[in-house]
Amino acid sequence: MSIRVSVLIPYFNAAATIHETLASVPDRDWVEVIICDDASDDPASVKAFDELEAPWGKTTLKKARRTVNSGPGPALNSAAELMDPASEYLIELDADDQLLPGALEDLVTAMDRDPSLDLAWGNLVTFGLQEGKRRYGAFFDPWLCLYKNPLPCCTMMRRSSWERAGGWRVAFPGIQDWGMWLAMAEIGARGRNIGRDVLRYRVSEQGLHLRTRAVLAERREATLSHFAELVASEARLRRKSRCNPLLRFLLPRTERLPVSSFRRSRLAALLLAGLWAHDWPTAYSRLRELIRG
Repeated sequence: MSIRVSVLIPYFNAAATIHETLASVPDRDWVEVIICDDASDDPASVKAFDELEAPWGKTTLKKARRTVNSGPGPALNSAAELMDPASEYLIELDADDQLLPGALEDLVTAMDRDPSLDLAWGNLVTFGLQEGKRRYGAFFDPWLCLYKNPLPCCTMMRRSSWERAGGWRVAFPGIQDWGMWLAMAEIGARGRNIGRDVLRYRVSEQGLHLRTRAVLAERREATLSHFAELVASEARLRRKSRCNPLLRFLLPRTERLPVSSFRRSRLAALLLAGLWAHDWPTAYSRLRELIRG
């Protein structure tokens, strides 16, 4: 059988977790895994990457290496250059996360059944510093993308749609997965939640909102700077949005609040969790972060 799905993994100093991540990928002859080392500077991680071998009998493993550390976006583009010509779908898998059993198959089935879909995603099970679940909304909304990263990075993309969107166009300090969904918004992409947990997502000290709050405004500005025309069309996109009217009313107003960028970000995340994803436990968690400031 020919390759149908490319699993792209950006790798940087991830020796401690990469083997668990690879072990979570199903052993299928229609799956390929492509790992790009983004110029790791930890000798143990460099050695681990060099020694990586396929832990499966059927799934294909490919490796690439960048000579300069540039962040996940460029690393993912380098990995994508090695995709099999026949591959129809691609999905990012971070080097410290794990796919849940059957998730990849269910995402492919959803995309196969509806050729109009450009994107398909599911919900997350968190572990590490935070244990629980995170739910996402049922549909893809371009307007929503202007305010907050609405989808998990492990969202499956139709390859032809990814190519039309121009791949990962945002490098550090921008946020590469948010930039990808903004690019999909530009082409009017359609997507849906398949309604199941698809990933074990590690929450660690490296998480953006836990590691540092000062860079939130910088990273948001750096991401949106690539999509000036989309930003300028906010009013049109809002009129066409399928989001809850209350969310459409409140979300733009969070941008004008005289509080820190961190508090604005947490408030926006609270609104998305409650009014888009109907994920009240996550909304409550964001409320606590907002209060703690």
